[in-house]
Amino acid sequence: MFRRTLLLVLVVSVAGCLDGGTGGSPTASATELTPSESPTSTPTDTPDVTTAYGTDCPYVVTVDPATDRQLSDTDRTLDYANLSTERQQEFDRALENGSVEMPTLPDAWSSPVLVHYEGERYYVVAAVC
Repeated sequence: MFRRTLLLVLVVSVAGCLDGGTGGSPTASATELTPSESPTSTPTDTPDVTTAYGTDCPYVVTVDPATDRQLSDTDRTLDYANLSTERQQEFDRALENGSVEMPTLPDAWSSPVLVHYEGERYYVVAAVC
């Protein structure tokens, strides 16, 4: 008798999880869309901000006068005159303000570089949070 009661309790407790009723989580067919379907609303319990590391931060390009160590450790050097107009504008803004935020990172700033400008060498480096 004890086994039957235990089995009955087990079956009843599991049945609530398997019946696909409205009290539990939605079934796969209720949440998956076929290619011809499109969502009609956005869930309200999903945060609007992406919280994955580094995905919601702009690139920050900094320009500082190069130190002796940076001069010896940095293997790329660009002449300011050889930069495109856009890169010159980015350099100028970063030099004036200490840094400039950018939504994408151009190849010129993709790794630390020394920029030769008006007789000085500047260390340019990009970072993301």
